[in-house]
Amino acid sequence: MTVEHFTSDGVEIAFLDTGGAGEPILLIHGFASNLVVNWGATGWVDILKKSDRRVIAMDVRGHGKSGKLYDPEAYRVGHLARDAANL
Repeated sequence: MTVEHFTSDGVEIAFLDTGGAGEPILLIHGFASNLVVNWGATGWVDILKKSDRRVIAMDVRGHGKSGKLYDPEAYRVGHLARDAANL
């Protein structure tokens, strides 16, 4: 599982993209988790790939291999939604 990075509103966001021509699905983990724990280790990435899906999963800002911020305002839902849309 190769994790890449992009910058969203100045924050480095880690993500996985399996590529391919299948219909894309974006996986977003919950609080205090990351893409590897939620989607890699549980087998969801492999299951969805075998179903001909293009799997995209991200580490939400402050989690996993994404950038850590120390201002609570940086974690408001609008910022999180924009990160997903930017991906």
